[in-house]
Amino acid sequence: MAGHIYRRWDFDYDESVCNKWFDGFEVILTYKGKVMKIKKNLITAAYTIVVFVALFLYLGTVLIQKYPFTIHALYDPDDLIDLADAWDDEAGQHVDLEDLNNLPDENGDGVTSIYAEIPQDIEEKTELGFSCGNIYLKMYIEDELIYELEPENIHAVGKSYGTTYESISIAPMHAGKTMRLDIDCIYDDSARILDMYLGGSGNYLMYFMTEHFSAYLMSTVLLIVGLVFSVLCFTIPQDKNLRGGLVNFAMLAILIGVWSIEETKVPLVLTGNADFWRALDYPILMMLPYFFVAAVNGLLMKPKRIYSIIILSEFLISTSIILGGWLFFDKDFHELEMVIHFGVALAMVMVVFMIVYDRREMIKEAEERQTKRKEHGEENRVSTIPALLWGITIFAGCAVFDMIRYYVSDGAVSDAVSTIRIGFMIFEFAMFYRYIISAIQNMRTNTANELYQKLVYTDSLTGIKNRAAYLADHEEWEYAVSRMQRTKTTVVSFDINYLSHMNHAYGRMIGDQYIIESAKLISRCFSHIGEVYRIGDDEFRAYVPGNDSEERVKEALIKLDGLEKSFDVGLPEPFSLAYGYAVFDSTNENGSDFEVIEELSDRRMKECKIRMKKKKEYGFARI
Repeated sequence: MAGHIYRRWDFDYDESVCNKWFDGFEVILTYKGKVMKIKKNLITAAYTIVVFVALFLYLGTVLIQKYPFTIHALYDPDDLIDLADAWDDEAGQHVDLEDLNNLPDENGDGVTSIYAEIPQDIEEKTELGFSCGNIYLKMYIEDELIYELEPENIHAVGKSYGTTYESISIAPMHAGKTMRLDIDCIYDDSARILDMYLGGSGNYLMYFMTEHFSAYLMSTVLLIVGLVFSVLCFTIPQDKNLRGGLVNFAMLAILIGVWSIEETKVPLVLTGNADFWRALDYPILMMLPYFFVAAVNGLLMKPKRIYSIIILSEFLISTSIILGGWLFFDKDFHELEMVIHFGVALAMVMVVFMIVYDRREMIKEAEERQTKRKEHGEENRVSTIPALLWGITIFAGCAVFDMIRYYVSDGAVSDAVSTIRIGFMIFEFAMFYRYIISAIQNMRTNTANELYQKLVYTDSLTGIKNRAAYLADHEEWEYAVSRMQRTKTTVVSFDINYLSHMNHAYGRMIGDQYIIESAKLISRCFSHIGEVYRIGDDEFRAYVPGNDSEERVKEALIKLDGLEKSFDVGLPEPFSLAYGYAVFDSTNENGSDFEVIEELSDRRMKECKIRMKKKKEYGFARI
């Protein structure tokens, strides 16, 4: 057995092992003489996920229904006055606050002024609330400077703070007066003011939270699902293809969840730290293409390494271009966002190509698997490929839609991922579907294989390992010896005396009972330190590995002698068992041949058998 390691799991004998399928799905296995209980079974994990998702969606539904009513109890929406359409430029032309880059620059200094009149009926604690992006502004009331927005930004983050939430106090004495905003656009695009309202103190904040809470909740779900998958990919066994893309999918879900949460601006309103959230925005967007392509590639029937290499190369090149632009040309993320968006577009094109190119292979391999299962009489598996492909396609389509929407609006959108959020939610549901179905199918296959191995490698009369198991394990031992992974092993041979006499005198049922009781007795003494096999009608063999195996065998034989003294199962003749042992030692030239050691053990057992018959001894004779 050169060039590979032979591995095989076998069921430890348990009369109720077949019932384990229906009783908690707990399987007791032995491997190299060590008993292990596998309690983390796939079906339990699958149902746990379903329950977790259902519970979370239920709580989310309750919160979505309850939260707006709670907010409305804190403020009166009729108290808010929409001022978004109340602004004019110096020429009296209406101004679109969502597109401030087209305002005329009368003085040539980049600063433009817009005007609006404050309503007459304002009360105490009135605030002007709005969110704005990529502008500096100063607010005057009758030439009196009331408010100034020109924060000092961290240079590594960019020239702009991105989007921020602002609230300006308006006193009753300002009623009926004219407001003037002097606006300086930081970039040539995406300068905007969104959702400008005048109302009671805190009302705009409550309105803002109400409008964005559903998106924030959905984004949190995306993040939590990513965290759940990041745990599952390390704790639950999966098939090769699903495992390949699970880690990358988990990272993709976490990144999209964080990015989507940031785009709702709720964390910005709660923390007021624009620089921190701005610092997360573009770097996350740069990483998304790689994890998207890598995740899809790992989920294909035949993943290709070249896909991951291409998208990783794009990420490294984009990072170099942006870093060079920042260091040498004073360009920030926003000014070089075309480079970032190119990576996103490339990922979408690659995913479409990967799916189309691999589709024939996926269908062909799926058909071959179905044919093989039919030939072997196995149950056909439910194909999860269509659902997964639909999930990927919908998510990619939503990403393209949001990108087009961003460029059509010249970057003046309040939530750049509103469609992506929904598309990725569908993608996650498709992943959950495939995960659960694959987990259940793998569990069924593994259980069927384990039951098959039990039937093939278990002696039907005694329940211990049979000769087929002995031959299979023998290959592994020989390979381990050739690799110097095992140095010492003690081989013990057993033989039931007078079995032929028992069969002729009392019938084979009594003879079989002698064989069963012998197997129980030997297993009781040796199964916890090694492997026990029935290799012939009345012959057994035990293998005890380890440098101290000879000492452990001697202790087991003493225990065997002690059990013989109290052995009484109502059989018509005294119990008689001969044995002999020999020690394999790969470091000793005289004891380094496994077959020679086995023959020596058998010869000593036969010598013991002859000696016992000459003396007409019953019980256990020590050699």
